[in-house]
Amino acid sequence: MMTLDPTSLVDKWGSFTPWIIFSLTLLAGLNFPISIDILITLTALLAANYLPDKAYLLFTLFTLGCIFSAWISYSLGRCFGRFVKPEKAVKIAAFYKKFGFLAFFICRFIPFGVRNAFFMSSGASKVPFRKFALFDALACTIWSSIFFFTIYKLGQNFDSVLSHLKHFNIVLFSLFALGVASFFIYRFYKNRAIKASETNTPD
Repeated sequence: MMTLDPTSLVDKWGSFTPWIIFSLTLLAGLNFPISIDILITLTALLAANYLPDKAYLLFTLFTLGCIFSAWISYSLGRCFGRFVKPEKAVKIAAFYKKFGFLAFFICRFIPFGVRNAFFMSSGASKVPFRKFALFDALACTIWSSIFFFTIYKLGQNFDSVLSHLKHFNIVLFSLFALGVASFFIYRFYKNRAIKASETNTPD
């Protein structure tokens, strides 16, 4: 039975790997079903275990790919922005104006297609490209640096990490559950306050 040996695959395709990663990040910007989060994990683990001599090249091309990928999504939003309702475009523009760089920074840490929707809405609402490119480049560089080098370090000590993974999953699930509970509690009291203010508003 034939088995796939990662070492032999890396030996054969290693020199192309950084550019393959770069190409995949660009495809993600075109809304291909490619998870950037899985891709950065794979890239960092490859750098840690199979291509340590190309670690910085992998990181650089991955980050640049993500930045250019956001530009592609922005352009798609700009091209098809006429399909966005005017009132929604106004709300999006107001959101960017209110939160600025913070909106881009938070968005970079949210998976499951939220990033592309955010980038496309930026184009649709005609956020100035220079502002978009600057804010996202900064946010993307911070995000990729944190995730890539964290996973890279963990990948170098994989056996040790694996033994603690069960406890990590419990903590992660607990934090997620706490976040969801906090959100619903916040929404409950906010709606309650709105109803109270509407009740007390004189006719």
